[in-house]
Amino acid sequence: MEQTMFKPIKALALVALASFAVTGSAQARTWGGVDDFAFDIDNSAFGDPVTFVFAPKNGKYEFKEIKGGPIKIRLKGKGYRRSWITEYGIYLGYGVQGKEIATSGTQKGHWESFDKKVSLKPTRSLLKSYEAEALKQCQQHGKLDEKVVKAVPIPFTGKLRAEGKNLLKSAANPPKWVKNNFHYARAVCLPEPFMVKDVDVSVNYKGGMQCPKEATLNVKFTTNKPGKHKIEFMLVRGDGAKQWNTVYTFGSGDHSIAVFHKNYTFNKSTSRKYMIIVKGSPISSDWEPMKVTCGTGGGFKAAPTSNNNY
Repeated sequence: MEQTMFKPIKALALVALASFAVTGSAQARTWGGVDDFAFDIDNSAFGDPVTFVFAPKNGKYEFKEIKGGPIKIRLKGKGYRRSWITEYGIYLGYGVQGKEIATSGTQKGHWESFDKKVSLKPTRSLLKSYEAEALKQCQQHGKLDEKVVKAVPIPFTGKLRAEGKNLLKSAANPPKWVKNNFHYARAVCLPEPFMVKDVDVSVNYKGGMQCPKEATLNVKFTTNKPGKHKIEFMLVRGDGAKQWNTVYTFGSGDHSIAVFHKNYTFNKSTSRKYMIIVKGSPISSDWEPMKVTCGTGGGFKAAPTSNNNY
């Protein structure tokens, strides 16, 4: 009889022990918090990163334009077990003290699952401090004779906060997630464009006292880059006549040059002047006089063609 009574009592004790183990395990688990948190910024190879473009002027880089974008941002997460998302924020900069891009403000929400996408249009005023960092990249690493591209990280911060019944803190599912991520912008330091830096005009004469006499107009262009480059220029005569011409530069090193010569034959005393105006450039030469005086006894010959004596 005593043996018969022992079995049910023992069985009940085992059931109670198992029930305690299940209850204790459940109570040990965290109720509430943020689950599946993600804060992503698109930096794919197919994207269009923000690009700060700087161009050289007087030996220094100056802002030219901002291109690229939009910056695509995604903040997502969900409430874990008996919690829900009540606050969110996306900020430009490190931390929630940065410039607000999108936030829940003072109103609390109630999202079981949260997914916020932002397409941020870059403007110069919004990214002014990062423009300064991009300019620093050009000043430190740029070369006026070649194009340079450098990365400029722009930080963003994403935040989610959860509330719920019996919400307990845990490393796996805390009540608040805050994370930094970056959009990698570019600083493009453009090379100095090819340009004519100086134009020198001179005249050489041949012949004695009597006509005919010969004169050669010599033009030398000095540029800022080596190699072969096209220069278009206008030859202007003092009476207003104009003629377009083209030359090509040559030379290596820091710069190249181009030269132009035009020969004239005069059969009578002549006084005129010439100047050079470079196309697409503020550069022009001074007026250069061409003066021929025929001595006594100079014979008359047919005047040269207009093409030869422009």
